[in-house]
Amino acid sequence: MIREKKDFEKKILELFKKLLEEKNSKFAKKNITYKSPELHFLKEKDDDYTSEVRTYFYQNKKLIDAIEFFVFFDGKPQATKAEFEIWIIEELNNISLGWHENT
Repeated sequence: MIREKKDFEKKILELFKKLLEEKNSKFAKKNITYKSPELHFLKEKDDDYTSEVRTYFYQNKKLIDAIEFFVFFDGKPQATKAEFEIWIIEELNNISLGWHENT
């Protein structure tokens, strides 16, 4: 079971990186950079396996936002790959549109 979870996490991490690359030009126009997404393990037993993906966004070297989400929580996936994709795209659009500039 753990191997299946690790395979799914790898797919989500690869998806996240691909979606970030697609936004690179929009981010660059606003001087937004980001740290490569990382996978963090909070619990590693199969029944309560919990992991999350996290990345940080900077504008002119100042932290402006973060995206973090559980891939697994207490052994259960938190979304399908398609659902993660929709959510990540929405979050990246919010950052690239500069919603943080008015806060």
